[in-house]
Amino acid sequence: MSPTPDELTKAFIDGMGQSYDNVVDNMRKYLREDVEWHTGTALRHGLDDAIAHMSEAKDVGISHWDADILRQASNGNVVFQERVDHIYRLDGSKLADTYVNAVFEIDGDQIAKWRDYYNPDELRALMAAEG
Repeated sequence: MSPTPDELTKAFIDGMGQSYDNVVDNMRKYLREDVEWHTGTALRHGLDDAIAHMSEAKDVGISHWDADILRQASNGNVVFQERVDHIYRLDGSKLADTYVNAVFEIDGDQIAKWRDYYNPDELRALMAAEG
């Protein structure tokens, strides 16, 4: 039996963390090839472009992220989340906790659209302070 949109989205977020490779593997598992991801700062088209975004984050010193889901609700194939993302440096130390609202659109057993909403200025300020 296929997971519900709530179950699928929760499994996707719960599967993040530990390392860059873990995040990429999780993205490959849950995101459609033609996924549309609004990262909060840019629109990414397709799985390869989404993974490229994670590679760019790695290039500026971010290894991976995980999250605590505070609230989640769905209506049909659309899932809303309120969560706290924990962002980690390459050495594994925590860089930031970022409050995020997200909307996912599920198609079958994969995420077709993913939109994150947060204040990117907070993260940019922390990154600038680190050099």
